[in-house]
Amino acid sequence: MSAFTELQATALGMLASFAAPTGEEPRDFTAPAAVTANDLEEVYIESVEAFGTGCPEGSAKAVLAEDKQSFILIFTEMVIDRQDESEPELQTKNCVAAVNLHIPEGLHTAVSTVVMRGDAYLDEDIRMELRSKYFYAGNPTSVGDRYELVGPYDDSFDFADTEPFGPWSDCGESGLYGINSSMHLDASDNDEGRALVNVATGELGLRIQCDLQWEKC
Repeated sequence: MSAFTELQATALGMLASFAAPTGEEPRDFTAPAAVTANDLEEVYIESVEAFGTGCPEGSAKAVLAEDKQSFILIFTEMVIDRQDESEPELQTKNCVAAVNLHIPEGLHTAVSTVVMRGDAYLDEDIRMELRSKYFYAGNPTSVGDRYELVGPYDDSFDFADTEPFGPWSDCGESGLYGINSSMHLDASDNDEGRALVNVATGELGLRIQCDLQWEKC
């Protein structure tokens, strides 16, 4: 599991400006050729590893979209079910997952958007904080965000982070993406209150969608 400590990432801002040298004709910069569905046929998830209180063995999986433009991490055990005051006021679930994505020769990819989805029922004054950090193997820092829900709350949630969390992958080489997610329940202001997180029928668990962008290289 030590590989997870090496998962690091940095938010990328890619700006390019081109000016023709004085007295010379403008240079021709040709945009990369468009990536087609055929180019992405050999994209697949090589492996998924996960550990934490919110993802016991076998409970985390990654699903690659049919068009290869995103993958979804599903944590079926990333749930909190607090029925009454007999259960702890403070509860935490967390999971660190690593997704190894196979990238065909001649392509590279970057993650453009990360969306965290789930559902929650919180009685009055109960708080739920969701945190996420995203890593790309080989980079020195991570990016992420935190979101708070305050009861009364009874709805789904859908939080999007549009800040890219990693650079473009190496050309034609598999990319290792790490995602560290956690949920923190605080019922200290209503110790008799009820809290259910990610237990809605048919939608069990936390889902994290990573949208991909592709280029030829």
